[in-house]
Amino acid sequence: MVSYVYLGYGVTDSNGVARLDHNASGTSIDHSYTGTGAGEIDVVASLDSTIGSGSVVSQPYEVIDAIWYDEAVDGHENSDLWINSNLSKTASSDGTLITNDTGTRFFGLNKNGTTASSENDLYDWTGNSFAVECDILSFSGTVRLQIIDYPSQHLFQKAFSDMIGASSTNKHLKIVANGTDVRCYVDGVENTSMKVTTNFTDTYRIVFRMEGESSIKFKNLVYYPI
Repeated sequence: MVSYVYLGYGVTDSNGVARLDHNASGTSIDHSYTGTGAGEIDVVASLDSTIGSGSVVSQPYEVIDAIWYDEAVDGHENSDLWINSNLSKTASSDGTLITNDTGTRFFGLNKNGTTASSENDLYDWTGNSFAVECDILSFSGTVRLQIIDYPSQHLFQKAFSDMIGASSTNKHLKIVANGTDVRCYVDGVENTSMKVTTNFTDTYRIVFRMEGESSIKFKNLVYYPI
């Protein structure tokens, strides 16, 4: 059964365009939706403020109401994204490039409102059903996506070369944990060989594990519940 939540209304202008500029209480607003970290939602428009079985509605528009998001382009970087001081980070108009010269170092998501001085401070995330998505523009060497909880040490750790192909560029990667297993999707198609049966029962971290001389360029990194 579909459940509709009334967000507010807007009035169609002379061009036939209506902007959601009033909330459900009728108060004027400057934005159309306030995020709550709800995950994937569908937004529809209708002439009826209470949508029923006979109402005409627009096609649904999929929106990700994320807990954490980094566009990762120059001028639009998330300052809460933690980076090892020994890694090189360069943001440009098409994405962010991270490079490592030697050893094993980590680049990971720092939860808003927390601080981190090392990769061991990143165990801040909770909830066993979630998704991580990003656009992988390029990579070289050995770079892995690692999701691991503590102290249970449940682990998803896969090399980008295995997930999206050794020579692949400009791919959209989506990792989905559903409380039973973790699955990998590339451009909307599951890479079934990357499936891991595990469940994150403790706080976990989400990091890029960079081994030796390596690099990765990405943008639109997002984390949200499902």
